[in-house]
Amino acid sequence: MLFNVDKAEEQLKDEDDLRKSSTLHDDSMLTTCQLDRKEVSRIRALSKCSSTGQTATFLTFGRELCTDDEVQNDLRSVILKDSFVPEITPYLKRFSKFMAEAKEVAEIQHDLRKECGDRKRRRAPNYFPGDPVFVTTHHLSNAAKRRTTKFMPKRDGPYIILHFLCNRQTRQSK
Repeated sequence: MLFNVDKAEEQLKDEDDLRKSSTLHDDSMLTTCQLDRKEVSRIRALSKCSSTGQTATFLTFGRELCTDDEVQNDLRSVILKDSFVPEITPYLKRFSKFMAEAKEVAEIQHDLRKECGDRKRRRAPNYFPGDPVFVTTHHLSNAAKRRTTKFMPKRDGPYIILHFLCNRQTRQSK
């Protein structure tokens, strides 16, 4: 078996550097590893919202935040030098398209939440005119007459459904 001395020395040197870097830390190195508040707020502003599909800055200001490169190579100086006539119409059309997309994504998310919630709910009974039904009653206790709700009937009926009023309310007859 052949043994490469150069590779072994490199490996030992790398392990030694790794050991030194993990045991000896400057305070300055530790402070540079932590995120600034500005960086955290920038990350929050650039993260896309799940309900609208756009970033919070875009929905607030109508444009994305400038990157560091855009700040260094500012195009405003180019625009000011040229005879530049800003046209707001294409910008507004593009922004209205993004707002329509955000509204559509929000509606889809709402439908998904509603569908998930409806799965947990009990289905409404299908009553038709002519069906006999029992009506839930709520009696009040009366101590003077020695009545308690414990021994009173909980449902009254049967009643027959005559026709539907608004919103599945029924008119009943006995």
